Amino acid sequence: MPPDPERLDIKDRKIAEAIVHNPNASIPLLAKLTGFPESTVSKRLAEMQQTNRLGRVIEVLDWPAIGYQRRYRIDILVDQRALTLGRGGPLRARPENEAERIDTQEKLGTYIKYTLSKKYEGRIFVLDVSMLLGHEADLSITVLARGTKAIRDFITNGLRILGGVARSSTSEEIWTCPSLPELAGVVDQMADSSPQARKT
Repeated sequence: MPPDPERLDIKDRKIAEAIVHNPNASIPLLAKLTGFPESTVSKRLAEMQQTNRLGRVIEVLDWPAIGYQRRYRIDILVDQRALTLGRGGPLRARPENEAERIDTQEKLGTYIKYTLSKKYEGRIFVLDVSMLLGHEADLSITVLARGTKAIRDFITNGLRILGGVARSSTSEEIWTCPSLPELAGVVDQMADSSPQARKT
């Protein structure tokens, strides 16, 4: 039986797993971690990128440095009745076809992330929109803003006038959990300084 082109073989999976645990690893480091020659790692990485199994990502690490000094969480209580009637999204605009109709929480969240946020480009950046289960709110949005005026405008003239939004509450994030490698270092330091660690 020929190999399934949709599945990764053992070598590809081992390389991908090494990337999961070391996302910034160089090819020499991946070769060391997997035990494969650098040429094998390089060739297989290229193949996995061409088949859209892996991608290169450049991310912003210091949002305040580029002008987004404030981070907010906005929780939204959805008006289920309005969504059921297909009245989600901009109140004045009616969809031209059934596919554009905003009638679910998922479609409302997608509209907020990709369409509404574009109207505030340069002032607001929507990091993510999450659907909540078992909470008082139905959607939670993480937003970066250039200032308080930008977030007020986004909420007042953007979110609150959308069909399907019953209520929202906003909180400013004042502390962000460090990334996993940083957090692991803090935990290791705490363990090293504990009374039990000093006894050994």
